[in-house]
Amino acid sequence: MARPTNLSRPIIEALYTEALVLADEVRAVFTIGTREPLTGEDAFIRLALST
Repeated sequence: MARPTNLSRPIIEALYTEALVLADEVRAVFTIGTREPLTGEDAFIRLALST
């Protein structure tokens, strides 16, 4: 079994913060996109990204 990697607290906090920022950006894209009805390929793309 491999030795566990020792990640320092600042690295973990930076990764967590980046994940939160990315989640907010994705949420904003879906919020903006829900104002207009989707048809055709756009609807399938949103469905694929939401799962």
